[in-house]
Amino acid sequence: MKKYQTSFKIAIRILFLSLCFFAIKSSSCKYDDAELRRNIQVIENRVTTLEEWKTTVNTSIESLKTVVTSLETKNFIVKVDPVKDADGKEIGYKITFQNGESITIKHGIDGIDGADGSDGKDGADGKDGADGKDGSDGVDGVTPVIGVAQDDDGLYYWTVNGEFLTDNTGKKMPVTGPKGDPGKDGKDGVNAIAPQLRINQTGIWEISIDNGQTWTEMKDDNGDFIDATGEQGPQGEKGDKGDKGDKGDKGDKGDKGATGPTGATGATGPRGDSMFESVSYDADYVYFTLVAKDAQGNPIVLVVPRAPTITIAFADGNGLVGIGPGSVLTLNFTGLTPQTFNSLVAELKNESGICLTDIVTRANPFLSIAKPVFTNGKCESTTISFDEVLVEVSGEEAMLRVTLIDEKGKQYTAFRVVKMFAEAVEAVAYNGGTYKLTEDLTLYDYLALDIPAGKKFTLDLNQRKLTAEGITIPNDGSDITFKNGDLDLNKDISMKCSNSSVTFDGVDLTSTTDVAIRCGENNDPNYKNNTIKIVNSTITSLATGIILFNKNVLEVEGSTINHGYFGITQSGNYTGSNVKVVNTQIAGKYSGIYLSNQATGATNILFVDNGTISSTDESPIEVKKTNITVKNSALTSTAATQSYSVNPGGSNGVGYGIVLAGYAVGTAYEGTYTFENNSFTLPGASKIVKYNGTGNNGLDVIL
Repeated sequence: MKKYQTSFKIAIRILFLSLCFFAIKSSSCKYDDAELRRNIQVIENRVTTLEEWKTTVNTSIESLKTVVTSLETKNFIVKVDPVKDADGKEIGYKITFQNGESITIKHGIDGIDGADGSDGKDGADGKDGADGKDGSDGVDGVTPVIGVAQDDDGLYYWTVNGEFLTDNTGKKMPVTGPKGDPGKDGKDGVNAIAPQLRINQTGIWEISIDNGQTWTEMKDDNGDFIDATGEQGPQGEKGDKGDKGDKGDKGDKGDKGATGPTGATGATGPRGDSMFESVSYDADYVYFTLVAKDAQGNPIVLVVPRAPTITIAFADGNGLVGIGPGSVLTLNFTGLTPQTFNSLVAELKNESGICLTDIVTRANPFLSIAKPVFTNGKCESTTISFDEVLVEVSGEEAMLRVTLIDEKGKQYTAFRVVKMFAEAVEAVAYNGGTYKLTEDLTLYDYLALDIPAGKKFTLDLNQRKLTAEGITIPNDGSDITFKNGDLDLNKDISMKCSNSSVTFDGVDLTSTTDVAIRCGENNDPNYKNNTIKIVNSTITSLATGIILFNKNVLEVEGSTINHGYFGITQSGNYTGSNVKVVNTQIAGKYSGIYLSNQATGATNILFVDNGTISSTDESPIEVKKTNITVKNSALTSTAATQSYSVNPGGSNGVGYGIVLAGYAVGTAYEGTYTFENNSFTLPGASKIVKYNGTGNNGLDVIL
């Protein structure tokens, strides 16, 4: 038994020695990829750093764009705040502009040196070392320098490596887009798009000028692509051949090799994360020095003025505004204190040469400026009042100038052009808004409601009376409402405009002339597409209540039209009106509704529902080339005889309820007609007749 135990122990020892030999043998053949992994990690770190640098550069480009924009728009800098890191070291500035925008500029610094290489591994025992490969010195990669430069036209453009950057058409790319041409709506020009950079898969720099939609490979002055990595350096000298080592004894472990030399210092990193070399400032200006240089190698410096100590401006801007008796304009201040305030002067000089002046220390019967009131040591605004304006003709323009003088005698001035009106109601109408009567008002001159396009004006009569020569509405695209009171006119309300809207709501309108409301002008087809709405109102005139010309819309509801000849009429020279009459009474000598028309013109549209229309001498309704609908209405004519005669250019039907007439001799009626549930009071004549084109009295009886 002891013999077997000894044999078993010997077998175990042999097996253990075999396993140790196999393990040693296997470990000597295993591939060590630690160095490759370290190289991959270094490359990944460099790519990450480059991506971060690219992001920072794009941010700096946007900051540079803001600076240049401020130069071209004459924007001021109001505040400069240092930016510090966690250790309290100043690393840049936060710049705040007068328009509320702000940017952060970091100081430009050199990149840090690359880390030392790691120690070499222990040398392996055994065979002679192979000849070392020739080493090659790499050169720094070429990083395009993005900058700006001012061209002969005074604008700033993007540069790459000192050369102007161009788009696909060869045009230089501005830092800010050009301002749009002065137009009616005064829109600003479109801002330019900041270029973006990246490295493609082949290692070439690419640029995008359309927010990354398309990318173009960048080239240098010779037309060669710009590599993100530098060219391979010259071949190094061949190393000396190592000495042949002594053959070691079989099976014995060799001595540990000597530690390899320290790796070479890495290349200097790229330029720091700012396009600005430095930012400095004094009491009047902020100086932005760029990393990029001009063609002569001189630093590019952008100088932006700082905001003045005091500013003065009109609260509603500097656009054209109407003023009249009682008008008030507001002035806004920045930085005004009791210590800096000395005097404030307002001057108004009109086209006639009359100059009105007021200083806060004395009174003026026409123009007065309020003394600044300081709260907690600051004044933010004051007002200018116009108690009386010397105007010979409403609409005259004048120059208004306000001058603020500080304790040092320095002047701060605000200018604007104003329109002067003899009446406050005219000024409010011009500026848009609501004017409310507090008492009866008489205007001795013709009242021109000069309302700019797109503005709304409401004249609230407030159950009072406005007496005037007449009212003219001259501008296209205006919106006017008269409500709640009386309008007494010696002439008409004349709409010499297009695409405008006038509403009468609860108004008693009386005209002592031939026409109460004139929409358009005879022999002028340019006045068209207006809308008139009459609600719960009364219209009274000597001849015609409402006359329409070219392609207008009339809506009457719950109202009364009293007239001498025609209640609603359209001139025969024009076409295409749309008339809707609901729950309305129309009474007069001739036709209540008379729509004539050119033979070749557009068709009119007439809709009457629950109307009461009467005529003493002719027919209540007569239309030509009109699509007509009349229902639930009462029509009355007191004409003793019934007749119809065709005359060149038109004709009149007498004594009938409704006449559907042609335009000229031999022309039959054109249009559609619908009549429902109507009543007629006539002296025995036919209720509804249609002209058939057969000459005098060529009528077909419909009802």
